Amino acid sequence: MESMEASASSREASSREPPCEGGQGPDPWVLLWCCERCFKAERAEQLSALQVAVKDTGGEVVCFRKARFVAAWVDSDVRPPFVLVTDWREAQPCLIALGEHSGTNRPLLMAVICDSARQLRRATAWARSADVGAVGALAVCTQDRVPEDLLQGLLARCFGGRGEDPGAL
Repeated sequence: MESMEASASSREASSREPPCEGGQGPDPWVLLWCCERCFKAERAEQLSALQVAVKDTGGEVVCFRKARFVAAWVDSDVRPPFVLVTDWREAQPCLIALGEHSGTNRPLLMAVICDSARQLRRATAWARSADVGAVGALAVCTQDRVPEDLLQGLLARCFGGRGEDPGAL
């Protein structure tokens, strides 16, 4: 399954044009989306909207199902500035992996998008005590309450309001 994910990630990354060439347009950046279901049909529309929104700002989207693939991506090369968006399931492993990284590749922001109020409570408590030195900033929210100021509303447009009940336990 790991090789299947790696090849899916490679296809995803290689199928996009570079965000900026020859110094034209905004500085290139990457939005890493780490979510087990990012390649599933149920997320296709969301991924497509995310790719368009990020490309419009000079960036590209790179998807990974697991934190270990995020770690490999971060370790493999010098990277442009990036933002990491993940779900609660992969948040802790991602932060641990980033903390173990010895290079200069660090996300400017790590956004943890929770599926429920219960996850939000747990993630918020974790964020208060977590060593966030591996990331520039850490934001935790539910899908229906993604702050408009995160990436100038891009995350709210692409991850917010998916219709799930944040109070569901």
